[in-house]
Amino acid sequence: MGKIGQISIVTMVVVFVLSNFPPAIAADAVKVEPAKTKTERSENKAKQAQNIAKKAPGKSSSKEQNAQLDRLAIQARADYWHGNINGAITAYEKLIKEHPQPRWYGELGNIYYQTGRPQLAAKNYYLAAKSLIAEGRPLEAGALLPILQRLDPPLAQELLAQQTRTKEKRK
Repeated sequence: MGKIGQISIVTMVVVFVLSNFPPAIAADAVKVEPAKTKTERSENKAKQAQNIAKKAPGKSSSKEQNAQLDRLAIQARADYWHGNINGAITAYEKLIKEHPQPRWYGELGNIYYQTGRPQLAAKNYYLAAKSLIAEGRPLEAGALLPILQRLDPPLAQELLAQQTRTKEKRK
């Protein structure tokens, strides 16, 4: 298979894995839990809102935060699709700084990969996988392992070691 075919397969795998990340807004707000009473659900929602507010810079509401997050994500994607690669990278870096989530690392990694910067792509895929492991989503993190093995074998080994340590802690 030629280099173009390999890139297409790798891109499809990475895009598939990263496109299956839950929406950024839902990542902090939605968790599957056993059935609770109405009071317990209300208390849980209040705690989640407080946690989101604690993470927010300033005193903006969660709706304002979500709107800001949406604007940043839309801007980053629009910059990329309109060929403003530096603008897209800057926007994703801002997203990561203000709202670190696996999907932003993954999308930034995709940009670096598509623009011929494999080491930066690998670093961001690794950070995405590391974040997924921290969120208790090791299978999704493992899906990034093949691309890491091709781009940066030492980082792939580090990811495997981290997955092993996480499994041991859960036992």
